[in-house]
Amino acid sequence: MEKKIQSLEYLTVTILLIPSSSLMTVASTIDPMRAANRIAGKEIFRWKLVSPRGLSVDLTCGISLPVNGRFLDNERGDLLIIIGGFDALNKALPVTPIRLKRVLSSFHKVVSIEGGTWLLAKTGALDGKKATTHWEDLERFSDEFSKIDVVADRFVAGKKYVTVGGASPSFDFLLAFIEEKFVAALAYDVSSVFIYSSTSHPADPQPFVSFGCLEEREPRVANAIRLMEARIDCPITIAAIAKNVKISSRRLETLFNAQVGLSPAVYFNRLRLKSAERLLKDTNLTVQEIGLRTGYSSTASFSRSFKKFSGQAPVVFRYSMVD
Repeated sequence: MEKKIQSLEYLTVTILLIPSSSLMTVASTIDPMRAANRIAGKEIFRWKLVSPRGLSVDLTCGISLPVNGRFLDNERGDLLIIIGGFDALNKALPVTPIRLKRVLSSFHKVVSIEGGTWLLAKTGALDGKKATTHWEDLERFSDEFSKIDVVADRFVAGKKYVTVGGASPSFDFLLAFIEEKFVAALAYDVSSVFIYSSTSHPADPQPFVSFGCLEEREPRVANAIRLMEARIDCPITIAAIAKNVKISSRRLETLFNAQVGLSPAVYFNRLRLKSAERLLKDTNLTVQEIGLRTGYSSTASFSRSFKKFSGQAPVVFRYSMVD
């Protein structure tokens, strides 16, 4: 295996970084390549960071990240990675999608992560294809790009184009790419460097709720939350949820209070209203439509519940989110 690694040729990677990207997403993209180089004992990934203006990029955490230069329309290489956060189209220069379209044929593979998929979609390259973006943006993205088959997968890997939902799926993709392009043992070693033991499949859905250690600590609560998440638009009773996870309603109540700090009913209602918040912020759906999508039979009952939860009526909340 060592001889095989030593014989590997390096890949040239251009990373287009859009302002207001997430530091965690950037690290989840670059660090697997950095670790692969260290383990291989040679440079098998050679990357450069570029930005629309060639200036340092301000990330969402407040850190300003230096880059190697400006994104040009004569870029070329093995792998192009586009990283963006929310509102990536407006954070990039208007000419960026035009430049991007000019260079797509000059790369063997193109990967867009989170908001970067908006820029790639603007080129038309994803029309007629399956693609994903961050789960908080899926509704808006689907409305904006009706020719794309939008899915909530962690990442979607086509022959040339790959779309990735967020930071953790970025790490998943890089591991899969290292395994496919080089050797599986190298991917396992990279995973071990970061004590990363994820078993996620690309087609696994991006969860509205991420469980952390809850999955191992109390899988019955995690399964109950999954069921709640799947039934936001058509809620079922706590008794039905308890029956599904094969425990009594009282036992489910006890487990939720111990593991989550809330009763199942309160948590389920909170989950629905958090979903409503996202739809109010990120879509143009009417208040009535959002109420129906979050399981409320009438606009009045939805408005009352939402105001009690957030302190604002849905319409007021929506306008308060506008800059």
